[in-house]
Amino acid sequence: HFLSIPMFIIYALWVYVPDETLLKWEITYYPPKSYAIYAPLALLGAFVGALVLSPVINSSLAPKVDAIETLWDRYSRVPVCASGNTEMMATTAGGSLPEICDLDVADINVYIGRQQQGSVRDRS
Repeated sequence: HFLSIPMFIIYALWVYVPDETLLKWEITYYPPKSYAIYAPLALLGAFVGALVLSPVINSSLAPKVDAIETLWDRYSRVPVCASGNTEMMATTAGGSLPEICDLDVADINVYIGRQQQGSVRDRS
């Protein structure tokens, strides 16, 4: 931030001041004036390219939606009780909350299925 304003002033002087005036000021080493168009366009292209490439790279690194890695990874906590025990979602025998763990998707589907079957029976 500190150098952005002086660099912009130098850039504006280089773009708008004619070559003869720069030579009078004994400034002889400077890039061609065509770079005044190329450099901003290159920066704009890099910015737009980053906006396009960032989501592409992110989606290529992410696992597929139906992959098991979206549910379980090395940080997942396996439940203490056996799979298929949907009572684990309620409370333990002592009335306290169960230990925090990642639930198996099959257990969740069974639990939701029981709730939906109960609501269907209530309507009948």
